[in-house]
Amino acid sequence: MSLLDKLKDAGKWAVPVFNTPNLEQQLAAAKAYEPVKALLARADSKEAYDSLEARLRQHIEGINYDTRNLYRFAKIVDTYDKLLVPVDVVADYMKIMGGIGYGLSAGKELAEAPVKLAYNAYYLGKTKDLRGFLYNLVYEGLSFFLPGSLLDLTNHYLKQAEKYTVKNAVQRFVDEVKTGAAPIHDFAAAKANQTSGLEKTVAKAA
Repeated sequence: MSLLDKLKDAGKWAVPVFNTPNLEQQLAAAKAYEPVKALLARADSKEAYDSLEARLRQHIEGINYDTRNLYRFAKIVDTYDKLLVPVDVVADYMKIMGGIGYGLSAGKELAEAPVKLAYNAYYLGKTKDLRGFLYNLVYEGLSFFLPGSLLDLTNHYLKQAEKYTVKNAVQRFVDEVKTGAAPIHDFAAAKANQTSGLEKTVAKAA
């Protein structure tokens, strides 16, 4: 990896709102799942392996398209967390010095609450992932007690969105290969339909 690539990655970590899904990283993560490994290992030729990999990639692209708004929301929440980390640092210092650090930390959590609650409600509605929803609540509770809001530096919500994408793409891929009947998400057609609808609206306005 070049120095420029490292700087780009550092920038995306520091300001998550600039992140975009990395298809190659998602593909590598999906191929690490045992069911995917097993299916790819059964390929009896390079052509068969490449065909399976292409189908897996297409499922990832489809889930990325389906969850694009979840990903955008997660970027905003993680960026919000990063921006407020200095407040936690000051609060920790004030706690040590016997000041009003706990009150400052509580105020910061209250300021974050509307954004976090809105995200978690959207996440649960979109994914039906109750376990992930409850984990987010525990995560936020822990972040209140850890010094310097260390958990807020981890880009938790982006990682959660990425994990959801990969896990569901793997499930769709495995189902398709085993049954031979699961359709591949035609996200390109969905985008084309959106564009067509916009063109019709513009035409009517003209």
